Amino acid sequence: MISKLKSECGYQFTSKLEGMFMDMQTSKAVMDDFRLTCPIAAQEIDITVLTTGYWPVQAPPACVLPLAIRQTSEGFQDFYLTKNTGRKLSWLTHLGTVDLKATFSSGRKELNVSTYQMCALMMFNDRDTLSLDEIRTATQIPDIELRRHLLSLCTPKLRILKKSTKNKSISDDEVFTFNFEFSSKYRRLRIPLISAKEQGISDDLCPVPSTVEEERKHLVDAAVVRIMKARKTLSHNDLLAEASKQLSFRFTPSPVMVKKRIESLLEREYLQRDKTDPRFYNYLA
Repeated sequence: MISKLKSECGYQFTSKLEGMFMDMQTSKAVMDDFRLTCPIAAQEIDITVLTTGYWPVQAPPACVLPLAIRQTSEGFQDFYLTKNTGRKLSWLTHLGTVDLKATFSSGRKELNVSTYQMCALMMFNDRDTLSLDEIRTATQIPDIELRRHLLSLCTPKLRILKKSTKNKSISDDEVFTFNFEFSSKYRRLRIPLISAKEQGISDDLCPVPSTVEEERKHLVDAAVVRIMKARKTLSHNDLLAEASKQLSFRFTPSPVMVKKRIESLLEREYLQRDKTDPRFYNYLA
């Protein structure tokens, strides 16, 4: 399939995709070598090394991992950098998953959780009750993400932790208690993450990488121009609604963002305000 795409569209079109597949193959070989070098430390960890230029991800500050995991990750880093001098590893802890064994009054369960959730849950090995501030200080997980991952552990269906308040969101003085009484007919459980909307956080508060922000601006510009080219004249509210509708399958733009992009198109003379009614826009061919 990649060969067909390359022949039809050229090398530049498939270079990053080929790099991604190469990273997956290389990572498997690296992990095989690491397991031979450190068989005990590497038996329960799987690390994928990604090349920055191929993958559209940005690395937020890594959280503080539990001691046992940190020792293994540092061992892999030393192993990798010894064999690949001149390279740098940045840990994407926000993308990892963990199979965690937990003991409840009903028996042992295997929980498939995010790395952030694992960091928080491991703290309950030493104490049954922890505050939000204590978990945040110990793990260094960004506040918005920490609240989302903790709230996912407190849902009615999968209440691994119990909150001190009955609110749907997490308050600043929230206290969490490990729920020993949790039970399920399944031995292995996956803990799904709630969305930002379910958490009650607006999109404006969620950090968006600068590259994604720039791409969204271009998408809004293209949608507005496409609409105005077809309609020729449109009111501000109708243009706002139509642009949001067309972009909803990619992301939900805020009214402020659409308004700023309209202003930019006015400055670049793609549009102009109607002389008789400034609430309307005219398309300039």
